[in-house]
Amino acid sequence: DSRLEISLKDALAINSAYELGDKIKFEEAPAEFGRVAAQSAKQTIMEKMRKQTRTITYNTYKEHENEIMSGTVERF
Repeated sequence: DSRLEISLKDALAINSAYELGDKIKFEEAPAEFGRVAAQSAKQTIMEKMRKQTRTITYNTYKEHENEIMSGTVERF
């Protein structure tokens, strides 16, 4: 499979210690994303960040349940 395998010659060009059957890890630059894919990725990342922020805020204040506190409420 040309997507998952490279020739021994190409592997040796990367590192002369490689042998036939070795597994090699390397990063491949992703192809240019389309506008829709980029927007979808951005929305997913932002949603995960908001969820994590909400969880951190909740965990910070949950021990103060049934206490009177003053503060400013911000919308997420």
